[in-house]
Amino acid sequence: MIAITGASGYIGAHCVSEALRRERRVLALSTQPARSALINRGDQLRWQFVGEHYNTLDHHEWVARLTGVETLIHCAARVHQTSHDAAALMQRDNALLTKTVATAAREAGVARFVFLSSAAVFGDAVNLPAYSVNASRIQGSAYACSKIEAEDFLLQRQRSQGEAIEILRPPVVYGRDAPGNMMRLAKWAASGYPLPFGAIQNRRSIVSIRSLVNAIFWCVERPIGNGSINVWHPTDREPLSTTQIVNAIGRGLKRAPKNAAAPSALLRAALIATGQRRIARQLLDSWELDSSALIDAGFSGAMDAEIELELLGRSLR
Repeated sequence: MIAITGASGYIGAHCVSEALRRERRVLALSTQPARSALINRGDQLRWQFVGEHYNTLDHHEWVARLTGVETLIHCAARVHQTSHDAAALMQRDNALLTKTVATAAREAGVARFVFLSSAAVFGDAVNLPAYSVNASRIQGSAYACSKIEAEDFLLQRQRSQGEAIEILRPPVVYGRDAPGNMMRLAKWAASGYPLPFGAIQNRRSIVSIRSLVNAIFWCVERPIGNGSINVWHPTDREPLSTTQIVNAIGRGLKRAPKNAAAPSALLRAALIATGQRRIARQLLDSWELDSSALIDAGFSGAMDAEIELELLGRSLR
């Protein structure tokens, strides 16, 4: 049986769907009740509503829920938080929850723990060369700090009984109905309004939801090493510039976006002047992950980014 936390979130829901497609038995743990379409799946799917917050479950209840599970995919996380207590909530729902769930999983006899971390652990400043799995992480945002704390717990604690740990650090995840800035950029391209992104020559690592789910289930199904801990950087096959991203979405929309070639320096100055320094970095700077370790280990399920972005454009038509 595969257990999936965060089963109603964007990545978690896709993991549930993929596990069912592969005819695996699924224990879905979520802070949301099951949708009606998922209720009548017989013995293949058990949907467990855990209340408003995962932290309401203590260690013993986690052990009870995870008993009989072979693989746990831990997707549950707090990503977007702007309140005054954001750091405390991130630490609770990303770091502390991961420690609680991983400890309970080990006691329950779970053989493999797959943890969805984030490439946010490297910050968002321009980088050359691409970040390898062994690159130094940056204590930046509250979100990044909470993911680093969770990773460190998994990397430092002693392993026994053949337990396997797989840590994935995806960059920006995109796909139909995905949250975040990539979907915002896609909607800008679909709006028909003129855009100033026609001459940006940066390189950005991104990952489609299909590439990411393929990587997750490659981890799920690979042979278990004796107490092995692996860190992976799942990405699409190649990085793209912001100009290439917008143009690919436009091909899916069946209309070329009005993408003017505004000078990058002028664009950066305008964004910074309006308090959008982080958006300026994401749109204009290069930022790459090195996914060669994953490929060298035998993973071949990364998708072509331009094709995936065209499909995203089609979904917006």
